[in-house]
Amino acid sequence: MQFAATLHEVYGYIVGFIVFVGTLKFIKLLRFNKRMDFENLH
Repeated sequence: MQFAATLHEVYGYIVGFIVFVGTLKFIKLLRFNKRMDFENLH
């Protein structure tokens, strides 16, 4: 039972890490797109 609890905890950390990295990539993508739009206006 202890193994299952540890596995669940590790799984939670991995999912949290993937979401965190994905969010950072998404923010960078949005910032990049905004900069491109700004350059295209001029």
